[in-house]
Formats: sequence, C-alpha cells, structure tokens
Amino acid sequence: MRAVKPLGADGYTKNDYVAYVSQSYTITSGSLTNTEYVTIDFADQPSDDWKYQQTSDFDLGYLNSSSGIYSYPLFSLLNRAFYSSQSIVEYGTSSFAVTKFTPTSSLYVFNIANQSVGDGIQPGSFSIRVSGSSPIVDDGYGKLYVNNTGSIVGNIFYKHGIALVTNNKNAPSQSISSGGLKLVPFLSVDVKYSSSFTITEHTVICKLRPTDFNASILNHTIGYYTAVTGSYVSGSDTITYTNYTPNISSSATALSGEKISDLFDSGSLTPYVTTIGLYDRNLNLVAMGKLANPVPRAKNVDQTFIVKFDT
Repeated sequence: MRAVKPLGADGYTKNDYVAYVSQSYTITSGSLTNTEYVTIDFADQPSDDWKYQQTSDFDLGYLNSSSGIYSYPLFSLLNRAFYSSQSIVEYGTSSFAVTKFTPTSSLYVFNIANQSVGDGIQPGSFSIRVSGSSPIVDDGYGKLYVNNTGSIVGNIFYKHGIALVTNNKNAPSQSISSGGLKLVPFLSVDVKYSSSFTITEHTVICKLRPTDFNASILNHTIGYYTAVTGSYVSGSDTITYTNYTPNISSSATALSGEKISDLFDSGSLTPYVTTIGLYDRNLNLVAMGKLANPVPRAKNVDQTFIVKFDT
C-alpha cells in the first residue's frame, strides 16, 4: 500500500488548442445600460492644422461622454496606428486587405474589451446588424463589407478587437448601406463575433498495480491484497506467476462481527476507487478528480485511470 505514487515518465502530457466562443450583444445608442464588452465611439477626421491649435481652443471634436474620448484625437491615433507607414501595431490582417479601405471623414469605432477578445476575433465571424438593413460582415481578411453589395465600409483588426466603420452622415435614418453605417439615439444595433482562447489540456495517466492503494480506510496498516509469487513447470519451461490474496488474518473481524477473511472470500468486501488526487512534488494537493461511479479495484491485473482537465 502506498499513500502517494509518483507518475511514470509518460504519466503527464499537455497540449494547447484553440477554442472559439460565440458572442452576441445588442447595443442601444444613447443608453446607459449597454454591455461593457463592446463600446462604440466616434472618430472624426480633423483639419490638417488642428493639432497646432491652442489647448484653450478646445477644438478636439465631439466628446463621447460615456468614454471620455474626443473624436479628433481618436481618428488621428487610429490612422497612425493602423494605416500609416509609421504604424507600430500589427494589423492582425494582411496589408493587402487594409489598403482596400481608407479612413476618411467620420468613423464608428467598435471597441471590444480585452477579456472578450481573448487571443483575437475569429476571422469571418464579425457582423453588425440593424433592423431593416443588410448586415455588415467581415470577409476573413480584415475587410468589412455590406452583405450582397460588395461595398467595403471598414476594417476589423482581429488581434486587437477593433472595428472601424464609415459613418454615413447623409443617411436619413438608422441603416446600413453602401455609404456605411448610420446610428441614431435609442435604436439598437446587434454585434456578433467569435473570440478565440488558447486552452491547455492536461492529461495525467495514473497506473495502479493490485497492491497499490488497497488499504482499509479505517485501518491503514491493513492492506486488502498481498502479492504471492510462485512457479511451476510446464513441459520444458518454468512458469513464474503472481497471485494476489487477501492480506487479512483469519481471526480479524469486521464491525458486523463477521470474519474479514470470509468477506473477502464471499466477494462482499471489495475496495473501490471514487476520487483521484494529484499532488505536486511538495505533496500539495493541486487537483482532484471525482469518478462518475465507483470503480472496483482489480485483484490480479493493473489498472489505468486517465485524468484530463483544462486550464
């Protein structure tokens, strides 16, 4: 009987894989109860000399009161970060896709929170929908276009969770058209996408011999089985064997007054596995697995339990 058994050389492996989580949010323009995972800002193209004006002029464009972001600096930042030759941010798309759209005039900026982006937005999964209009979808290469028209109205940067869409100021009502997107206060817009997360799958292989972990819970000095090794001659060969017999004296009794050896012989006393604990090298319990159903310990053969968990 062992209290803790070390894993074998092949007892532990881990593999990384990417999981995708579909997400959907409805945002009402002007509402204070919108989700924190997706926010919408305005970015307006300033005049060429706006950056040289005095701070006292307060000419920073429209102020989004919910985010505290001004539209002129936001447009300049996005243009420099994603589209200029001085860009210091990876596109998350091919440069070919990005050059198909040039930000001008006014933009809606869809900003997805980091905890919702994960490792990045899954290409081909992003969409924007408003009532009565065809959706804006991404083509898997970073371009946003109006469904069924082919009109490119923006870009999405998958790794950063940022989507830029042309603001169609001339539209009379909330809509999606070849001119871009128009939002009006107190009407809803649906945003859908799938975010990717890298998950590590851990696999632990626990191999047990019949003499491992077979002690009584009430008396750890008593093992259920002990190994008995012998041999016999078969023709010209000598065959060795190992049997496992109850390691109980004939006089030991159970709480019910019956002889424990009789309980073994009758098959009514059998150790079961219900829980597997995993420990680090300092014997700290780091994980615990519960079996769906108790599994009886094998008497004469090895048993293998495979424990899997994700982090």
